[in-house]
Amino acid sequence: FGSDLRAESARLPAAWACHRAGRHADAVALADQALAAGARPSDGWLYLAANSERQLARHAAAADRYGRLLRECPDSVYAPRSAYERALALFNAGRHAEAVDQARAIPPGGPMEDQVCWLLAESAIALGDENGAIQNYRLIADRHPGSPLAPEAWYRIGDLLNKRGEAWNAATAYRELFLRYPASGLAPKGLFAAAYGAAKTGRREDAARDWGRFLETFPQHELAADALFQKAVAEAQLGRNEQ
Repeated sequence: FGSDLRAESARLPAAWACHRAGRHADAVALADQALAAGARPSDGWLYLAANSERQLARHAAAADRYGRLLRECPDSVYAPRSAYERALALFNAGRHAEAVDQARAIPPGGPMEDQVCWLLAESAIALGDENGAIQNYRLIADRHPGSPLAPEAWYRIGDLLNKRGEAWNAATAYRELFLRYPASGLAPKGLFAAAYGAAKTGRREDAARDWGRFLETFPQHELAADALFQKAVAEAQLGRNEQ
C-alpha cells in the first residue's frame, strides 16, 4: 500500500524500528530511498542513516552523513548530538585531526562536555600531544566530578605524568582518584600507584601512609601482599623497626 497516505508517515518509524532491531543495513537502505525521493524531514533521515552506518562500523560514511546534516540542517534538533557523534565517527575512522577540529567546534558547557573533553584527550594521545591530553582529562576531573569518566580521567592523568617522569605529580593524581572515588574499580590501582610513586621519590612518610590506607581499605585485594611488604620497607626506612 505504498501510495496510501499512512504509508508515507510510516516510513521513518519503520526505518527507526529496523535500526532498533539491529537491522542497520535495512535502515540505511530505507533512508537512502527516502533521501533520493526528497522525503522530509531530511534531518531525521540523515540522523537515522548516520547512526546506522556507525553501528555497521562504517565510520567514515557515518561522519559524512553527520556532516551533511550539520551543513544542510544547522538548526535541527539533531544538530548538537550530531556534532559530537561526527567527531566520534572521525576518531573511530582514524581521522584524529579532523575529530579534534569537529570537537572544538562544539560550544563549551553543554550537557556532553565531559564526553567531548574525553574525545579531545583521546585524539590528543593519538596525535602525540600529551599536554593536550592531560589538559582535557583535567577539565573532566575539575568540571565534571560526577561524570562516570572522572575516575579514569584521574588515572590517565597519573599515567601520562608518570610517562614523562613526573613521578610525584603522578602520585598526587593517583591519590586524588582514591580520595574522591574510593568505590571506583580503579581506586585500588590508583592508591597502589600513589604509594609506589611516593616511595620512588623518597617521600617515605607519604608512602607508609598510602600503603597503610591500601591495607585498611582493600585488605583482600590481590596486591595486598605487595602493599604489606612495601609498607614494611617504608617503616624500616623511617627507623620504625617495631612497626
